[in-house]
Amino acid sequence: MEEVISIVIYIIVIFLFIRAVKAEKLDMYCPPEVKEFCSDCGDGKGKFYIKNKGDKGDSVSELLTKISSGANYDAKSVKWRRSIILAFIASILICLVVLRKLPSGFEFFTMMILIFLVIYGSFSYYKFHYDKFPIHNIRQNVEMIREKLELKKEVIKDLVV
Repeated sequence: MEEVISIVIYIIVIFLFIRAVKAEKLDMYCPPEVKEFCSDCGDGKGKFYIKNKGDKGDSVSELLTKISSGANYDAKSVKWRRSIILAFIASILICLVVLRKLPSGFEFFTMMILIFLVIYGSFSYYKFHYDKFPIHNIRQNVEMIREKLELKKEVIKDLVV
C-alpha cells in the first residue's frame, strides 16, 4: 500500500511540474492570445513584454506608457510556478547526487515543499525589498516627463506592484 501511495504522489508531483513548465514556456515565449506553443511564439514575444516594445508611429505618451509597463514585467511573472520548477529540479538533483536513491513519495514531496518555500520566500523577499523601488522610481520619472511635456495621462493597464 505504501508503494501505491508513493507512486501516486510521484505522479501528482510530475504532473504539476509538467504543467508548470508548459505554462512558464507559454508566458515567456508566447503572446497573451496564444494558448499553445506555435510559430507565433519565440524570444521577445512573451506575454509580459511583447506589448511594451515601442513602434516608430507611437506618440511620446504611448512610449512612456510602454516604458512604465515594461519596467514592471518581472512583477507580473508567476513566482510560485518558477519556484515549483526549481524545487522539483533541486529535489531530483538531491536525490540523485546526495541520497543516491529515490526516496518514498512522501519524503520527496516533503523535500520539494521545503525547497519550494525557501525559493518562493527568496523571490518574495527580493520583490518586496528591492524590485518595487526601481519600478516606483521609473513610474515617478515617467510621470515627471509627462508633466514636463504637458502630456495627458493615459491609463496604464496591467501594472502590478
